Amino acid sequence: MSTVEIKDIGPVAHLELPIPEGGGIVVLHGRNGAGKTKTLEAVDRLTSGRGDVSVRDGALKGAVKGFGATLTVARSATRKGNLEVESLEGRLSVADLVQPPAKDPTAADARRIKTLVGLSGAEPDGSLFHDLIGGAEAFREIVPLAEADDLVALAGKIKREFEALARKKEDAALKAEIAAQAHREAIGNLDLSEPIESEAAYGALQEATQRHTELIERQQAAAAAEGKAAEARAAYREAEANYTGPTPAEAGKVLDQANQAEAAAGEVMEGCRRKLHDAEQAFIAATQRREKAEATHEAAVQHDQAMGVWQQAIEGEAPAPPDAADIESATKQLTEARAIVAKLPAYEQAKQHQAKAIEEDELVDRRVGEAERLRDAAKGTDNVLSEAVAKLGTPLRVEAGRLVLDTARGATYFHELSHGERWRLGLDIATAVAGQRTVFTIPQGAWESLDPQNRAEIAQHVRAKGITVLTAESTGDDGLTAEVYEDAK
Repeated sequence: MSTVEIKDIGPVAHLELPIPEGGGIVVLHGRNGAGKTKTLEAVDRLTSGRGDVSVRDGALKGAVKGFGATLTVARSATRKGNLEVESLEGRLSVADLVQPPAKDPTAADARRIKTLVGLSGAEPDGSLFHDLIGGAEAFREIVPLAEADDLVALAGKIKREFEALARKKEDAALKAEIAAQAHREAIGNLDLSEPIESEAAYGALQEATQRHTELIERQQAAAAAEGKAAEARAAYREAEANYTGPTPAEAGKVLDQANQAEAAAGEVMEGCRRKLHDAEQAFIAATQRREKAEATHEAAVQHDQAMGVWQQAIEGEAPAPPDAADIESATKQLTEARAIVAKLPAYEQAKQHQAKAIEEDELVDRRVGEAERLRDAAKGTDNVLSEAVAKLGTPLRVEAGRLVLDTARGATYFHELSHGERWRLGLDIATAVAGQRTVFTIPQGAWESLDPQNRAEIAQHVRAKGITVLTAESTGDDGLTAEVYEDAK
């Protein structure tokens, strides 16, 4: 078993730390203020070259010897020799990985993830995220300036950009959905499943109007004919009742006789000039009878013609009026045609609203799809970090900003593991990064928080890995002592 010797460092005058060859845990015992922390810092300075150490009061110089090297501390600290071990101090604090100083589990995991990604050596390269959103061009449209000091910060920035744009897409989808609903409400109760063609509707209205008009005209013509027939019957009856003259034939006979008489009288007047006066009187009388006969004959002819006209009106065939059912059907057809035409403006407007609603629905689908892709891309930033963490050979991965691993219980938060489980996993990660010839320190508070079973399990794990762990525990001892944890043997 080798040792690390500390002389005149801090409050420590002299102390030898046993270093087990096969690895193990070395525990410092002593009261608070006895120099436990300073001793751990001195070993850290020897192995890592980092940290401050000071000479014990009253001494000219101090020294830390071990692992093939010597650290001399005077006004300055100088290390000589070939150091045979490595240290993670300055690169990884195993304690910060196991139990970082953050009470909130999410905040604690954020520190752990940053530590692990830093150990992986992954650079804050924006191109690692290009495939999440469809390539470099699409990525640059969303994150034009993908720069950060480390990959975790860059992933956080990109994730926020993705989520912010996703929220905008979701807001746009909501607005489009509201607009689509407004267009659907504007359609009202109009049934657009059966289209109304404007030209056909106006054609149907014209046809219905023409049919209705024809039937009404027929009805009116029939009514007018019936009226004329009624008037003719009344006039016929009145004329028949009031006429007292001869018939046209009788009047014609009288007229013929008058003409003959007039002719005879003329002959008598011509032949009998002697009887001129008597003939003239007879002629005048005959003429008067003739004129009267003509008037009578004319009246008889006119009466007979009027009676014929009235008889024709009475006996003539009047146009038949249309059937009432036909008029009712035509009226219904006209009313329906008018109703359809009256709907045309509202129908055309409703079709426009329907088209707009469809456009808005399609926009909703596009925006929702874009938002989902952005949300998936935002979640995918965890995969980039998980790939970096996986390079350390650890089963840990990043999900929703938390550090997760699969256990017998299923997917489990690293934070929910027991202290012992977290320490074993943390030491495995540290060993994978630094190698087996490594010296680690466990803070006093962390060691004291472990129960005996977890201490024993960690000690066995350390020995199996062949690494050396230094820690401390407060006791009532006056001096400062160091011993190898017995369960590690």
